Amino acid sequence: MSAHRIRRTALAATTVAALALLAACTGSQTPTAAATSGAAVASPSLSASPSPDAAASPAASPSRAALALGPTGLGALELGQSRAAVMATGLSGPVESNNGCDIATLRAARRAAGDPTGALFISANLGLAAIYAYGDVRTPQGIGLGSTLAQVGKAYPGWKYAADHGRGHADVPGNAKASYRIAITDGKVAELSLQLKNQDCYE
Repeated sequence: MSAHRIRRTALAATTVAALALLAACTGSQTPTAAATSGAAVASPSLSASPSPDAAASPAASPSRAALALGPTGLGALELGQSRAAVMATGLSGPVESNNGCDIATLRAARRAAGDPTGALFISANLGLAAIYAYGDVRTPQGIGLGSTLAQVGKAYPGWKYAADHGRGHADVPGNAKASYRIAITDGKVAELSLQLKNQDCYE
């Protein structure tokens, strides 16, 4: 065999070996890329912006429904319930007596002294007379703490607001015996309660 032919054979063998090495390197990267892609798909909950389908799924909505303040109560709490019935729901903290109208705080709420947020007023004559909103609790019409004066007016066109008192009352759709007591501070809802129209716990 000539020297020229030997050199050509050696070159061909080197080329084949190089191609095999390149193929091996390329093949080893493919599973890593697939695994990375698979990890991203398997962890949608880590996304800062959930997909529209996830937001609209039935599993995403029950908590909102449970937090609706009205038309007759909040979750298992119902206006008119006795003190014993209120305590039996497990939603209320200890009850404090206060001149014929007991006051308690919802376990899920944090309430400072003098702050009605998350408070329950239980009348000796009427039972549960008022339930005060806390956190992200909303009425079925979407009004909650932090809602604007304009939003309140749009949700309840007939509501009566006394600017000098900083609060007003709105009828509760679906419950003629109750009203929403809404206090406004700096143009936003600062206090919101669902109460019996004839409640006798405060003015």
